[in-house]
Amino acid sequence: MTLELTLLIQAALAVMGGTATVAGMVLHKKTAKGFALVPLWMFYTFYNFWGMTAVRSLLLYDEIPAYGENMYLLFLDLAASVGITVFLLVTNEQQRKAGIRVKTAVCAVLVVMNGFQFVVLVRQYTNVNTVLYEALRPDRIVIQGLIVMVGYLILGRIFGSDWCKKWVMPVAVSMLYVITLYLAPVFETLIANQNEFMFAIKDVWYLFLAFGVAVSAAIIAILLLVSEKRCRILCAVLWAYCISAYLQGMLLNGSLFLMDGKKPDWSNGLKTMNLLLWCACLAGLAALCHFAGRAAQKMIVYSSLVLCIMQVVGVISLIPACQKDKVQKEDVLYENYLSMEGIGEVASEENVIVFVLDTYDVDFLEQVLEIQPDFLDPLKGFIFYPDNVSQFSRTLPSIPYMLTEQTYFYEESITDYVDRAFSECIFWEGLRKEGYQYYLFEVDENYIGDRVLEEAANFVTKGTVFAEEYSFWGCVEAAVRIGSYRLMPYFVKDCFSYTSGDIDHMVISRRVLDRPMYSEEDAYLWEQLRESGLVVGDDKKAFRFIHTKGAHAPYTMNERGEWVGEEEIVPEQMYEGSMRFVYDYLEQMQRLGVYEQSMIIITADHGENFVTEELTQETNPILFIKPRGVSADVPLQTSDIMASQNDLLPTISAAIGIEYVDSWGLDLLNPNGKERTRTRCHYYAVVENSIQTKTRKYNIDGNSRDFANWTATDEYHEFGEFY
Repeated sequence: MTLELTLLIQAALAVMGGTATVAGMVLHKKTAKGFALVPLWMFYTFYNFWGMTAVRSLLLYDEIPAYGENMYLLFLDLAASVGITVFLLVTNEQQRKAGIRVKTAVCAVLVVMNGFQFVVLVRQYTNVNTVLYEALRPDRIVIQGLIVMVGYLILGRIFGSDWCKKWVMPVAVSMLYVITLYLAPVFETLIANQNEFMFAIKDVWYLFLAFGVAVSAAIIAILLLVSEKRCRILCAVLWAYCISAYLQGMLLNGSLFLMDGKKPDWSNGLKTMNLLLWCACLAGLAALCHFAGRAAQKMIVYSSLVLCIMQVVGVISLIPACQKDKVQKEDVLYENYLSMEGIGEVASEENVIVFVLDTYDVDFLEQVLEIQPDFLDPLKGFIFYPDNVSQFSRTLPSIPYMLTEQTYFYEESITDYVDRAFSECIFWEGLRKEGYQYYLFEVDENYIGDRVLEEAANFVTKGTVFAEEYSFWGCVEAAVRIGSYRLMPYFVKDCFSYTSGDIDHMVISRRVLDRPMYSEEDAYLWEQLRESGLVVGDDKKAFRFIHTKGAHAPYTMNERGEWVGEEEIVPEQMYEGSMRFVYDYLEQMQRLGVYEQSMIIITADHGENFVTEELTQETNPILFIKPRGVSADVPLQTSDIMASQNDLLPTISAAIGIEYVDSWGLDLLNPNGKERTRTRCHYYAVVENSIQTKTRKYNIDGNSRDFANWTATDEYHEFGEFY
């Protein structure tokens, strides 16, 4: 007997049980008749189905075996249905009007909740059988039944007393506001994307809940202090706003922009249309309240409770998956990472230091130079290559490519790619043979192949937290930021954009490991440099790759290296500050006497990144190189060499005596004119409907600072299952 037929028989048993319960109550004159029987029948039918599922769950845990696998299950379900029916008939008292209203409300919640769940599952799965299986999973049904039971008891107390006349609407509306605007969005985001954040939900949930309770209590207090008429009007306004926000999140958002911290650029047409829809929705809800008359209060209360329960159930339904992810995350959260060890040291004899300032474009540099023409004066002994092209337009795969010369188009998993790329790159073996100890200051260790990662001097197999604190007000800000970005109209959404790093910074007020993880925040790195300074370490030769936030949005550091709010500064201040951190580092190298014998490179993983289907202007990461043996007495020079990101490893290799493959690129310190005959390329990440879908190859013939020299080819690389 198939699983589908088993579910059909279970449904039939539940229907018969519910029908028998209602019929018995009618015969014993314990209930009203007519249409009032419909919600009662639905209520008791669900109870039958829930009871059978609960009994199965107790015996079989989380399975839905078919009767064909075990025929005794049919007798078990039949016994459960009969037992529940008898229990309901024996224990039920007279069904008064208030009791029928409560059951009607509960049935409405069930219908809306399951309808919403079914729509979500249909969008997630294309197979009908899979949808039904997921919808009827025992854990889902058991949770729904428990919610129905608790809701029935609470509503029975509320609607069965005069207390509800004054309090019920303020309580219902305040709950709707807090759950819809803050709690549901923040918990859904944190649970569904738990691996993106550096804190566990179990450690902070009570802070978010405390915020919700405080806001709800404040709203209730305000509504009860005003006159009864004003209270009704304010409740209606708040209710209409919450409904409109809920519809925005469910129906009007479409695909939101990539949360990479970059300000979204929604069209004015989209913003205007969205605002008109909000106005129409608010006007329609106001008209509905007006024409509903005295029934408006019941409509607001019932609909508020239904939406609250739906959203709470939606959050709860995510918890089982969250529990599995949580175990995995806690096992590896502080294992196998790159630490801050060695960030404040330099080698005594030879240094190769590569600063990678994320997203730092030559255009950004020119914006600073317009304000401060002498901004580059501290770069003594450096050569500036303004005509430089990156291979990719995003941090992944730019960082692995810079360190291996191996391209990546998501044709394999990221782990397989980086392991293969680093194992095939002869640079790292050559670095070891030349006696160089290397440090990789990269915030995402997944960008580094296992073998190279484990041999890095700052690699840590296990770190222990000995101090950790969370910020209540940071949680408040995180809840407001997440909820507002999801539920506000488009014309104000960009005020609330965020990244996972922003949320980490808000929520975690203090976390200390015995061996601290590397942080890419320039402000933090600069603070450490100022407090401890550079020192000469034990290494004679060392290679350091230092990837910082650089010019990447959001802009949270000013030109003095101070943490600030994004609204308090202009981007140019962060462009300036990220370079001044490097200037301070260079100045301390000069003080230690290791500047001249060091090779120093300042570059970016990519230039300005765009979220469009095609490029409309050039993108050029900065590139400065100070050759080994050049002192601080030599002023900055500018080169017209046509450089590329694939010249990075050859240039370093040639300088320290490592063999390299000619196909990688050129030695920029000795190009011999070869760059004049080559065509450079750039793989641009195409963004369609706010989602990266593929890369498109652009060829650059001539000076890359002139976009007329960029040619879009027909070579595309579609992102596959590993994106």
